[in-house]
Amino acid sequence: QDFRKKERQVFAICDSNLIGKTLNDGKHKIEITERFYKGIEFPEDEIISFMREGANLNIVGKESMKLAIDNNILDEDSIKKVDGIPIAIVCNF
Repeated sequence: QDFRKKERQVFAICDSNLIGKTLNDGKHKIEITERFYKGIEFPEDEIISFMREGANLNIVGKESMKLAIDNNILDEDSIKKVDGIPIAIVCNF
């Protein structure tokens, strides 16, 4: 099975300083777990490529969000904040 097919790709992109933290604003709680978000750190150009190719993106943090916005991956209307931290889930069909 080819797990690189677009419909299978899920990319978790997160500011590294948030890994291991829990965001909780009383209404929403999101755990930024190492298991899901920690992996290989890539240069920005590769991250942008992953964002463009990925069928599903989980993006957390100011720096990661800025990268997505600056490269037309998503617009600011798609962003929510939990505990003051921007988050977005992008599904590309």
